[in-house]
Amino acid sequence: MMDVRVIGVGTLGRRMVVSLAKERKLKAQFVVVDDGDCDCCMTLTLDELKEAVPEILSADRVFILGALGGRTGTRAVEILIEHPAAASPRVEFYLVLPFAAESLRRRRAERLVARMKELGASVHLFDNEHLLRLNGHTTLRRAITIFPMRIQEAMYNFFRLSKETLEYEGFRLKDLDREIRLLEAVPAR
Repeated sequence: MMDVRVIGVGTLGRRMVVSLAKERKLKAQFVVVDDGDCDCCMTLTLDELKEAVPEILSADRVFILGALGGRTGTRAVEILIEHPAAASPRVEFYLVLPFAAESLRRRRAERLVARMKELGASVHLFDNEHLLRLNGHTTLRRAITIFPMRIQEAMYNFFRLSKETLEYEGFRLKDLDREIRLLEAVPAR
């Protein structure tokens, strides 16, 4: 059986991992790197992560989910990419970029992404700036669920699971299809 780890970094990563872990369909070890405990998966602080990186990245497949720009998620990714295994094709990062208006967070995230690409890490980016294109087509609350849903959808695809029940923050993937189609169809500004 394949050893798969799904690691949520920071607040957004924790929310995604908790949502996925509650499904009980995914055969994976779930890890959260964030302040505070999580009752459904292993929780690590940033200091504990430093010691655990070799073990965490040793799995057959590792998915790292979270948002960049904040403190915990960004710092966790910085720690993870310093290990040589982070550039392995077995390890994939699914990360959300902050809005451009969050200029300091955005610059920090962009520098980190450039460093990740320089190291050869496999990075899938979801840019919050694209959500502004949905203005007038949906609520902000629904819009900000789109990228976490897309990331979770990628996990479902990997595990070959039906996405009918996929839910995040009270919204089901099938209910967000209209907004997702809009996001993908509306040209960038």
